[in-house]
Amino acid sequence: SENQKAQESFRRLLEESRQKTQAHQTGEVQLDGRTRALEAVRSFVEEKVATLTQSLAAQTKRGEAADQQAAEISRRRSELEAALTASQQAKERLLQEMEAAATSERRNELQAALAANQHNQTTLLRKIEETQEEFQTLQQAQATKQSQIDEQTKELLAARAAVEQKVKSLTDALAVETRRR
Repeated sequence: SENQKAQESFRRLLEESRQKTQAHQTGEVQLDGRTRALEAVRSFVEEKVATLTQSLAAQTKRGEAADQQAAEISRRRSELEAALTASQQAKERLLQEMEAAATSERRNELQAALAANQHNQTTLLRKIEETQEEFQTLQQAQATKQSQIDEQTKELLAARAAVEQKVKSLTDALAVETRRR
């Protein structure tokens, strides 16, 4: 992963710093090498923090977009359910009118209206099911993405802690070296 590559790069920088420090015996060269190493590590950490910040912002935007999409699906489902309820009420009224209809012509008109209403209800039910499936798919995708984000966050926090510890160690060593001079 990118985190492992970054840690490996960090380790190489540190190893190079150690090798340079050991290769030069004079105090000035050691101090200069450690200073450069510390500056390289600091630069690396700053770049990594900037990258992580951008990544987090992008993930946050994707999460917000998914939330908006979920809200839209929920709104559509509510509208479909309201239309279904209205259609069911219309069906009941048509059935009552059919029972009360005096002529066969009126009864035929009401039966045609009832058939159209039944078709409308079937269509609405299918749309509600499709919307529910779409919503569930979106929820599953969001849950998967969130678990990935959580895992990445844990990895990044662990890497950050390791880098901060190493920077502190180098800073302390540099301070000790500087005081000895």
